[in-house]
Amino acid sequence: MLKSRVCVDPTIVIAIVTAEPSSRAALDLWEKWMAENWQPVAPLLFVHEVTSVLYHKSAQGEMTAKDSRMALQEVLNLDIRFIDMPGLSERAFELAAHFHRPTAYETQYLALAEHLNCPYWTADKQLYELVRSEFPIVQWLGNFHPRIV
Repeated sequence: MLKSRVCVDPTIVIAIVTAEPSSRAALDLWEKWMAENWQPVAPLLFVHEVTSVLYHKSAQGEMTAKDSRMALQEVLNLDIRFIDMPGLSERAFELAAHFHRPTAYETQYLALAEHLNCPYWTADKQLYELVRSEFPIVQWLGNFHPRIV
């Protein structure tokens, strides 16, 4: 059976493997995806971003180096399919310019979700607020409320 895809950015996954205010919601969302047979996807950039964020947390003393390495290993063990495709960088560049972004990191995820016509989940409220009127596929973790059974 072909899985439905969902584009996930590092803000969601970092919240799963580290102590963040949104960690419970991120973990509940991930568990929902797994239970419903969703396939998380991300551009290749994802691995580099997560590595950088976790290293930064270690370098700033927010986590020990050992804990950061363990968190990175947890991320790498998650069932995320990394996708590279022609034209992704060019579309990300266009979207970054369109939304006046200082970088094109998050627009890589937006471009991928747009191409795959799948939801794109982020914990970045600023990004969500900026793009949601033009890209209803973008979902913000703060709006996720799991059903309590």
